[in-house]
Amino acid sequence: MFKSVFAVSATLSLVAIAAVPASVLAQPVSEKGSEALSAKAPPQGSARTAPNRTFTGEDLFDLAYATDPQISPDGSRIAYVRRQNDIMADRALNSIWMIDTDTGKETPFAAGEGGSFSPRWSPDGSRVAYVSTKGGSAQLWVKWLDGEAVRLTGLPNSPSSIAWSPDGERIAYVARCAPVRGLHIYLIDLREGIPRRLDVPLNHPQFPTWMPY
Repeated sequence: MFKSVFAVSATLSLVAIAAVPASVLAQPVSEKGSEALSAKAPPQGSARTAPNRTFTGEDLFDLAYATDPQISPDGSRIAYVRRQNDIMADRALNSIWMIDTDTGKETPFAAGEGGSFSPRWSPDGSRVAYVSTKGGSAQLWVKWLDGEAVRLTGLPNSPSSIAWSPDGERIAYVARCAPVRGLHIYLIDLREGIPRRLDVPLNHPQFPTWMPY
């Protein structure tokens, strides 16, 4: 079918050309006519209108990107980690921000002193557990949406793999704590505030998962 269409189109083109008198085809194009054709033709390779300023190393400190997005249980908010370079400290800093899914408004949730990362929502959506270096080393924190934040641990190394229990009363996490060698899973009861190590050594970092109950 396409070959037939192409053949018909080519035939019509030849007929159209043949219908033009030879005297017309042989007439030279005047300079004015050439200028008119040039004026009507669309510009090719036109100059760019964007700024030509060169990207420099200082521009890196104006860049920020989002990682580790976590949707609240009711879907009304998204907690995420905003990573941006600090020109004064000459290093990257992490902070936790909130997005209202209805309005798109963004507000800082855990930002300012130290870095914050690994946000995890409680099952009822009233709190967020996260890791923060506020006050020195990386520790496990819990913050209510109304603004109150509490530090839960005093670890020598940063905790990871945060997981809430289904009832929201305990948090499991992975950490390396002396004098015990290697990685272990720890549980902390939010009512008591005392972490307890499970006797299950890990050969590599893993994510603890709670069974429904």
